[in-house]
Amino acid sequence: MPPPFRHLLNEDAIPLAVKLGRSEEELRARGLNVRDFNGTLNFFFEDGSHATFRYAFFLHDPVKRAIVVFTEHCGYFVFPDWLRVLDAEGRTLFDRLP
Repeated sequence: MPPPFRHLLNEDAIPLAVKLGRSEEELRARGLNVRDFNGTLNFFFEDGSHATFRYAFFLHDPVKRAIVVFTEHCGYFVFPDWLRVLDAEGRTLFDRLP
C-alpha cells in the first residue's frame, strides 16, 4: 500500500475497526481486504458536481468535518463533509447539502 494510503488507514483505524468488525491491531497489521469493498457510492457536491465509486465504502469524521472514501481499485479520498452520499439504489447514506 502506498504511504499516503497507509497514513489514512492508520489515522482511521479505530472507526474502521468498528465499522468492519475487526480489531484495530488487525487493521493496522493487515490493512483492508477485498470483502470490505462491497458497495457503489454516488457523491453529490454543492456545485452540482458528482462522482461514483464502485467497490467502496466511506467513513464520516465529524471532528474534521470530512468524508473518507475507501475504494478497492482507485485509492482513498478525503472530501469536506458538505455533500450527499447515495448508495446504488438511491438511498441516502449521508446528507449535508441544503
